[in-house]
This record gives sequence, structure tokens and C-alpha cells, in this order.
Amino acid sequence: MRVVRAGLIVAGWLLFSSPVAANAALIVRVSYRAHLLTSTPSMPYVNVKITKGNVTKEQKSALVRDITESLVKHLGKNPDHIHIVIDEIEPENWGYSGKLTTEYRQQQKDKTSDVQLTPEYVMPRVLKSSPKTKVSLHHFISAIYQFDATVTKADIDKLIARLQKEKKLTIDAAGKVTYKNG
Repeated sequence: MRVVRAGLIVAGWLLFSSPVAANAALIVRVSYRAHLLTSTPSMPYVNVKITKGNVTKEQKSALVRDITESLVKHLGKNPDHIHIVIDEIEPENWGYSGKLTTEYRQQQKDKTSDVQLTPEYVMPRVLKSSPKTKVSLHHFISAIYQFDATVTKADIDKLIARLQKEKKLTIDAAGKVTYKNG
């Protein structure tokens, strides 16, 4: 926490995984600015940094909506006071795991380029993580194949249907996933 003359700035960094992050590095910074001399409520300022080129306008809109809803729900903030800025960073200007993002992505693509979208490959990984809902299961499988442009949402839907048909898992009407042993 840093105290400045006219106000108080509380800042924190969050690194998290989300559907938007599946194909983009994502970091979020949340700052609260409140004037010390008045009873002015704090103004949440959220700065989202993502790698450029992998996120659509619709995904950004959903991210802004979800962040706003989260600040309202969990911190009781007024949505009219919430400011969200999305900065898109060129992949060659972002480092990850000791490499530039472009190099890291190519390395991951090379690792997964010959991996087939099959129950035999996916199930051991799914069982380690055990996503609880159909949506989180879909996101989890998407993350496994995030560097393989040939794998589509429809392919993942077909795989999930096949896992259900082979009775490796069940999904109830509410979307809750139950895994079968063996």
C-alpha cells in the first residue's frame, strides 16, 4: 500500500485463467483510488493486459461485464464507478517461462502438433483436474489444445459426447460432471 498526498492507492496484481486466457497471456491489475480528505467512495480501476491478436471484441466485452459483475457482487462497488482498461501487448513484447511469448507458443505448438483429440489422451489429464461443470470441462480441454488451430469447439463437443457415450463421465441437466472410475 502506498499513501500519496491527496489520496490512497491500493493496488494488487492477479494472474488467473479464464476462457479468454486460453489463447492469451492475461494479467489483471486492480487499483482502488479514494480521496483521504472526503468521504468519496473508492473508484475501482482494473487494468487487463493480454497478448494482442487472440481475443475478439465479444470476448473483451464479456470480460469487462464479468469483471464489473464480480466487483459489484464481491466488493459491493457501484458499476458506474468501475473503470476497466484492456491493454493488448504484442506477443514479441511479452515474456513467459524464460522465453518470448512467440517462442513459447511455437514450442508448445510443436509439443502438441501430433497429439490426437482422443479419450485416451484427454481422460488422464481431465481426471487429475476434475472440472466440475460441462463449461469448465470444455475450457479445460480447450486449454490442452490451445496451440492447435485445427481443434475446434465442435471437435471438443464431439469428444465430450464420446466420453459420455463411453460412460467415462456423465453430465446432468444442470451441467454438473460426474466421473466414472476405471
